[in-house]
Amino acid sequence: PALPALAPVAPSPTPSHATEVRLGVALGGRFGVPSTISMIDLEARADLRVDRLLLFASFENVPFGFVSGQGLDADAYHESSIALGLGRKIPLGSCALDLAGAPSIVTMRLSRDAPSHARAEDVELRVGISARLDVPLSKYWDVTITADTDVIPDALRSANRIDPLPAFPAWTSGLRVGASGALL
Repeated sequence: PALPALAPVAPSPTPSHATEVRLGVALGGRFGVPSTISMIDLEARADLRVDRLLLFASFENVPFGFVSGQGLDADAYHESSIALGLGRKIPLGSCALDLAGAPSIVTMRLSRDAPSHARAEDVELRVGISARLDVPLSKYWDVTITADTDVIPDALRSANRIDPLPAFPAWTSGLRVGASGALL
C-alpha cells in the first residue's frame, strides 16, 4: 500500500522585534538635600527600545543652582552627570510609561562669594530611578514628562562637607518636561 503524502510544513516565522531609537531633550527643576539646593536641570538622552526593553544613555547638566541661605547667587551650585540605564516600557493606551534605573557618575561644584570666596568640587557614583510618561504628538514625536530621584549611597551615611560650604546633595529629586524624536 502507498503511504499518504505529507503536506509540506511551512517554516515557522522568526519573531520580529520592534526596535526604536529615539533622541530627546528636557528641561526642568531639581531639589537636593541635606543642604537645601534648588536647581535648573537640562537633559539630553538617547534611547534604544527593543520591544518593551529600554536601554538609554543620559547626560544631565545643572547650569544654575541656588543654595539656601546664599540669596540669588546662581553660581552657588553646578553639576553634570552621565548615566547608562535599563528599564521597561509599559503601554498605556496611546501613551507609554518608561520605568528605569540607572547608575551615574556626577561631578558637583559648590561655591560661595561672600564674606570670603570658597569653592569645593566632588565626583561621586549616584544611583537613580525614573518614571517617564511619553505622550505622542505624531508618529515620530513625543512630549515627555519625567519624574526621577537619585541618591549617593555613601553620602547618605555621612554628608560630604568642606567648611565653610554646606554639604553636597546626597539625595536629589526632579521633574522635567521635554520632547523625544524617533530616528528608527
